[in-house]
Amino acid sequence: MSSKFYLCLSKVFGCLMLSGVWMNTAAAVDLETALWYFERNDFVPAFLDFQILAAEGDPTAMYYMGRMYRQGYAVEKNLEEAEKWLRGGAEGGVPMAHHRLGWMYARGEIGSERDLETAVKHWQAAAKGGITKAQSDLGIMYWNGTGIAQDLVRAYSWLYLASEEGGLSAAGQNLTNVASRMTDEEIAQGKALAEQLSGEIKSKP
Repeated sequence: MSSKFYLCLSKVFGCLMLSGVWMNTAAAVDLETALWYFERNDFVPAFLDFQILAAEGDPTAMYYMGRMYRQGYAVEKNLEEAEKWLRGGAEGGVPMAHHRLGWMYARGEIGSERDLETAVKHWQAAAKGGITKAQSDLGIMYWNGTGIAQDLVRAYSWLYLASEEGGLSAAGQNLTNVASRMTDEEIAQGKALAEQLSGEIKSKP
């Protein structure tokens, strides 16, 4: 069946849900089941469940709705819908939603041009939320001075977290490259800042 068919089907489900016909079904939908479908690439039932949960205000479901619209999973790719749902997830406190919004801004998928400064702001939120890839992305931006003023100490600290605590191998290579341009004192400052940031991240509920 085509993605258009599934999109129409999802709209029917949505209308039925709003009319109250599917009230009992909606009550039976839960995030764990929706994630189970998604992780197995069973995108149609995942989308239908996320749609119900997102309509009820679940920020994690909003994040996954954004992902599915951005990638065209079970629905036609729609960047405007992707932005809307990812923004809802980000405002609801989902760090990964910030990370993906950052990439949308960095790639020019929101607006007519790339917006690296806004991308950095979203990656900062995601990095502080413990998202390893966002920490790596933010470290690279600080290293290159792209979208934000160059700061090798902060670059080192975020890449250190992504590599040493997050286990991201690419971040480890970038960390070595950044360190080669730093003094021993700057490296010590970077490690101290990484320890501080790690404590702040782990202390969040």
